[in-house]
Amino acid sequence: MKQKLTCIILLFTTWSQVFGQVTDDTLLLTLPEVVDMAKAKSIASRQAATIKETKYWEYRTFKSNYQPQLSLNGNLPAYNKTFAEVQQPDGSILFQSIHNNNSALNLSFSQSLAATGGTIFGTTQLQRFDDFDRKNTLYNGVPFGIGYSQPLWQFNNLKWEKTIQPLKFNESKQAYIEAMEAISIKASGYFFDLLLAQVNLQIATTNLGNTKNILRIANEKYDLGKISKNEILQLQLEQLKAQKSAGIAKRDMEIATLNLRAYSGLQDTLKIALSLPGPSSI
Repeated sequence: MKQKLTCIILLFTTWSQVFGQVTDDTLLLTLPEVVDMAKAKSIASRQAATIKETKYWEYRTFKSNYQPQLSLNGNLPAYNKTFAEVQQPDGSILFQSIHNNNSALNLSFSQSLAATGGTIFGTTQLQRFDDFDRKNTLYNGVPFGIGYSQPLWQFNNLKWEKTIQPLKFNESKQAYIEAMEAISIKASGYFFDLLLAQVNLQIATTNLGNTKNILRIANEKYDLGKISKNEILQLQLEQLKAQKSAGIAKRDMEIATLNLRAYSGLQDTLKIALSLPGPSSI
């Protein structure tokens, strides 16, 4: 228990030293800030948002199938001026001028019925023909037409889609929430990876500094003949080990920093320092 308490005190003491070294070129981040950045800027969050939006518009498209459909189409104007080959009674050919306008306009509506799978439809049409050579105008149209189309012995897709699609849309919303939670968990993991790497680097750097000081003092004692050459060599070996540990800790911190930057979408070139979260932040 005493050893565990000592480790905790050492961790907080070391982190207090790191926190005290934060300068103007260092970006101080908390756990909630890292999570929020990952939710807003990470590739995973953008992918989840894109999927969510796609599912939303798929659902809107599905709902539009059950709404009244109104369409307007036509051929306006349909101007034509050409010459047609006409054979005469005596066998000769005469090119007859054709100069007209044949315009048409059609307005229709339809309403699908999910209960039966059929469709009610209505239409109205207007056509105008202008013969410019003979200066003649003709009209044709359908004032109003209505009908009902009912497929027989077929699967009623509208009925079942009306039941299935809302479930799929709710599923997509839950999937988005799940994706955001997964992003929070992964961002938190990168946060604590970097936090631990920074603490380990600070500990390794402190150990290296202490080893150098011990070796310096030992060299002074060796000059005075108070310690042996073997002890000096042992201390030099410890210094090499401390240098190796500091190098590994620095490499691990750089990797953890790159992972956090890449996942959270942080484009800033400032150094990163992390604020140790309290119990309520975890």
